[in-house]
Formats: sequence, structure tokens, C-alpha cells
Amino acid sequence: MSAPVVVVGDLMVDVVAAADEPLAYGSDAAAHVRWSGGGGGANVAAWLAELGSDVVLVSRVGDDLAGRGAVEELRAAGVDVRAAVDPARPTGTCVVVVTPDGERTMLPGRGANDALAAGDLPG
Repeated sequence: MSAPVVVVGDLMVDVVAAADEPLAYGSDAAAHVRWSGGGGGANVAAWLAELGSDVVLVSRVGDDLAGRGAVEELRAAGVDVRAAVDPARPTGTCVVVVTPDGERTMLPGRGANDALAAGDLPG
């Protein structure tokens, strides 16, 4: 049996708003909105698990519903998640705005990811 791949990195929640019509700055534009897991480290870990690798993700989340949901989603996908829980910072969230022609603008709030430290690594 080979050793697992260890990924150290961001675990975030993405809120993707795909506009159905041109953006109306300062006003409303209809959109389809969805929530999903995100973060560079989490995405790499999820794809490695999908490809059949044993994978461990070391990351940091807030003590909140978003963090618990993101961890559970990754575990259900086969990732061994070792997420330190930050009592003061929220789980990182990225708002992604997608225009009708496919251009995207990302608004990341790194949250607990900013506090990921060597002490969060499991023994």
C-alpha cells in the first residue's frame, strides 16, 4: 500500500452567481446562484480522490455551518480531511460572479485560511 498524497491548502465555500442577463451595476440582474465547495487545496484533494488516490487535506475552517458542510462534502468524496477549526475566523468564502458571456470575477474572503500554520499539521 502506498502512502497517501498530503495536500496542504485552502478549503473554502464558493457562492457562484451566474447572471442570466447583463449586469446592471447599482441595480438588480437575474441570476442562478449555487453554493459549492472550493479552495485550491480542497479542489486538488477532491480531484485526486476522484482519480482513486488516497488523499489527506490539511486545512483550516471556521467554527461555522459553512466549514462543517465543506468538510463533510469532501469526506463524502473520499478525502481524509484534517481541518483545524478556527474559533475566531469564519470559513473562507469566495463569491464568483459569472456574466452571460462567461467572464468571471472572483471576490475571495480567505477567512480561517489566513491563519493556517505549521501547528495545524497532524502528527
